[in-house]
Amino acid sequence: MQLAIFLDDPHEGPSPILQARVRRAYRRTVLPKVESQLSLLDLLTLPDSELGPVETWTDDDIADLRLYVLHDATRVLLDLRASAKRRQESVDWIFSDEETPFSFKTCVTSEGGDWREFREEIVLLCERHKMPINVQASS
Repeated sequence: MQLAIFLDDPHEGPSPILQARVRRAYRRTVLPKVESQLSLLDLLTLPDSELGPVETWTDDDIADLRLYVLHDATRVLLDLRASAKRRQESVDWIFSDEETPFSFKTCVTSEGGDWREFREEIVLLCERHKMPINVQASS
């Protein structure tokens, strides 16, 4: 019924131009190059000229990595999607007393903060969000 009504209406405006279908050239599929993975023994026997340039870390790169590690550990504490194991790892890292290049104390100090105050702020923030930290289990 609707089709009949449509056909009865006189069409006003430009009519479509019909064109023949254009034949396109067949596309060849390009297969990706297969690269073989070298084993550790292969890498150890390669000369330095074939290994390529070794990237050196700048002080800014190390500072960025420390800041990332710090952000990641504190983000996990408030993330409800994080597993209990991952959360406990962050708590253990924050409340550890070791002083290594990427320890909690070093990361906070390198950003110009006081690690004791930062720990207290983390505990208060977690309590405010009703996600208390189990410090006794991390000792």
